[in-house]
Amino acid sequence: MKRMLCTMVWLGICAALVGCTTSAIEGPETVSHHVDPSSSVSDPASSEDPGAYDGEFSLSVGEGALPAAPEEIVIQIHNGTDEEFSYGEAYWLERLSDNGKWEMLEYLPDTAWHDIGILSAPHSQSEHRIHPVNYYGKEALTQGHYRYGNTFNGETYYAEFDLGEV
Repeated sequence: MKRMLCTMVWLGICAALVGCTTSAIEGPETVSHHVDPSSSVSDPASSEDPGAYDGEFSLSVGEGALPAAPEEIVIQIHNGTDEEFSYGEAYWLERLSDNGKWEMLEYLPDTAWHDIGILSAPHSQSEHRIHPVNYYGKEALTQGHYRYGNTFNGETYYAEFDLGEV
């Protein structure tokens, strides 16, 4: 009788553990990611935007030079295609050197990114707000010509901009 009772308790514990393990494995579709609006924002454009249906995907930064070591840069994402584009928070900055070659800036030690996917809907405009001082430091972001780089659907895209008076 004791052996049967112990076996029943043991089977109950095993079933409970298997049930917990199974729900943890099956759960990716229930995992939610909080996107901090101060680091990444995605706002679909209205259907009245004349450029929203031009068939092009491109990145840009506002007109004019930004101050050196800006706290925030807003990358404009234009998706005029029928395809949804995905990208991550991780980006890199490159600076145009005096010899005309792009040189990637070095991240600060212990730089880390949220490993999330961000979507750019078809026929939309959205923004990726970046905070380069947090990842490169003020000393690295001096006057010059730069470009933001990121991977969208497995392809690299760039947006060029100037810091300081160039």
